[in-house]
Amino acid sequence: MAALGKTFDPNDVQDDSVLPAGDYKAQIISSEISATKAGDGQRLNLTYEVTDGPFAKRQFWQGLNIVNPNAQAQAISERELKKITSALGLGAISDSDVLHFKPMIVTLAIEDGGAYRDKNIVKNNKPLGAGVTASATTTQTAATGPWNAGVAA
Repeated sequence: MAALGKTFDPNDVQDDSVLPAGDYKAQIISSEISATKAGDGQRLNLTYEVTDGPFAKRQFWQGLNIVNPNAQAQAISERELKKITSALGLGAISDSDVLHFKPMIVTLAIEDGGAYRDKNIVKNNKPLGAGVTASATTTQTAATGPWNAGVAA
């Protein structure tokens, strides 16, 4: 037996894995354009940061195929970018910097990573006044979260 010299409580350690599914007050803190893996398109890579609650300062990411030879992939990403601009009260944009440091409500889900780590995915963006339906203080786990209720995410 080896005395630790203190009491270790795992509840005091912040888990750096995925955030619980739910709504969070967050803002985009950085963005960049990169080539798609195939090199035939462009992705807008967004970094979000939770702005308050017990998960404040935690980050998550979203990649949007803003130029893609697959019309469906591009259309999906354009709809996602529309959700973001609408949540921020913006019209037409030509530079992603206008998205930075403007709070909104972001709905996160958890995507099963299979053999890899699970990851958060952005499911919705809403104006700040829309309210938070699932508190950022949620303690849901993968075993109890609504994403395991048999509903496709």
